[in-house]
Amino acid sequence: MIGRKCNEMPMGCSFANGAAIHADSCPALMALTEGKAQTVEMFLKSKDGQDVLVRNTLVPVKDSASGRAEVASFFTPLADRRYNQSLVRAIYEVATRDPLTGLPGRKYMESRLDAAIEIYRRIDRTFAVLFAYVDDFHSVNNSYGHKVGDAVLLAIGKALRKHARKSGQLCRWGGDEFVGLLQIRNAQGARDAASRFMRIASECHAEAESGPVPFNAAIGIALPREGDSAETIIERADRLMYAAKQRGKGQVEVDPGD
Repeated sequence: MIGRKCNEMPMGCSFANGAAIHADSCPALMALTEGKAQTVEMFLKSKDGQDVLVRNTLVPVKDSASGRAEVASFFTPLADRRYNQSLVRAIYEVATRDPLTGLPGRKYMESRLDAAIEIYRRIDRTFAVLFAYVDDFHSVNNSYGHKVGDAVLLAIGKALRKHARKSGQLCRWGGDEFVGLLQIRNAQGARDAASRFMRIASECHAEAESGPVPFNAAIGIALPREGDSAETIIERADRLMYAAKQRGKGQVEVDPGD
């Protein structure tokens, strides 16, 4: 391992939910960038290829003479036995995911937004935040009942996930609101995403006993700006969503960013 880069090692690092750890989500880089210790539960591969669940505490250390920063990692096995990763992943998802839509919950997205903001500040890698709202959701609930209301939320969750593409991450933010973190290259990428999501905003429907129940979504898409935090970019995406709603049914509003 000495002299090799982290991504060259056969350690098979992955989060407790089974997601692979890449450069944009690496706890070691977060510890270096923020200058604060990080603790994360994760899987490592043992010599025999088995997954071992560990707690990894990463502490940034700065050499006062050279100014070079390094990270010391302390791995603590969480049990003596080997783990069935698929079973642990299933337990993790039950604990953290929205049971209706199958999407991650708000806490997960807040952590991903914090990481995306930090990477944007450090290497100027842009992204976009999507804020979607099911228009007239309360009217659907009142007219058709909560069962159909749940079907509406499930339908919009599936549609958002389909059009977010593989690089996008989505969550149910709460109630009838959804938030997405979209990996894009520039402002044009945000406009392209808006075109994809316009179909969702105007063409969604759920099924009731009486037949299809059409509904609309209002969507705002915001790009990061200098000085943004996760809270400020979410607030801007929320305002854009409201502006889309004011324009009429099934609209998408895009903010060009800086």
